[in-house]
Amino acid sequence: KPLSEYEVPSITSSTSTENILKHIVNRLAYLDAPVDTKEVAESIEFYLRSGKRAIGAARRVLKNGNVTDDQSMVVKDLCSGHGLTGMLFAACNPPGRLKASMRVLLVDRNEPQSHSILRDLISEVCPWVNQDTVQFVDADLDEYVTKSLSDDATNEASIIISTHACGSLTDDVISYAVNSRASSVSVMPCCYTGTAKGAPYGVQRMFGVSASADIMRSFLLHDNGYHVDFAAIPKAITPMNRLIVAERRC
Repeated sequence: KPLSEYEVPSITSSTSTENILKHIVNRLAYLDAPVDTKEVAESIEFYLRSGKRAIGAARRVLKNGNVTDDQSMVVKDLCSGHGLTGMLFAACNPPGRLKASMRVLLVDRNEPQSHSILRDLISEVCPWVNQDTVQFVDADLDEYVTKSLSDDATNEASIIISTHACGSLTDDVISYAVNSRASSVSVMPCCYTGTAKGAPYGVQRMFGVSASADIMRSFLLHDNGYHVDFAAIPKAITPMNRLIVAERRC
């Protein structure tokens, strides 16, 4: 279909997640967005396997905290790169679908040029994804964590996500989620060298370094009050396909 004939669809709170994602992918493809197909697939599959649980956990935290007015969720996409994954959380939850508002913080060392292009293309399909609801924070993870933990607490329920934060950065993301009492944390780790230190020799020999590291991470989350599960996206997309999905027990 010629680009000139492409019509931006009308999306409402009742539009299915499948259709929202389909329209976003069509838009990115038609306008040759500056993002690899692999990264689009990773972000979509990550959301489909973690989004519902993460939002459900945030809802429970708000309910059990007796927050009845101006309920708000914040999705913090750490080591975000272009930020597509975080923006999909906002895109797939149009105004009116949730009883709470949702904003997105994307955190990485430098905002890539592709971020604003992707945000604007998604905004053409999902107008609520814009500069008011999506903010990019230029900061190292350590710098952001130090500042964030020192800020005054809010009534927002935080959803922490991270896709392929290299090596120990995944551990830093998990540590931040625990220390900030995030309602949920979902990570898809990569680059496992050195991350299984402390795991028993037999565990590493039987399960390998990557699984041993993620088992240790799951115990850390469990011991700090989280219900922990594993999920996986198709290996055809990436061999580093395991997700750790943790929801705070209320």
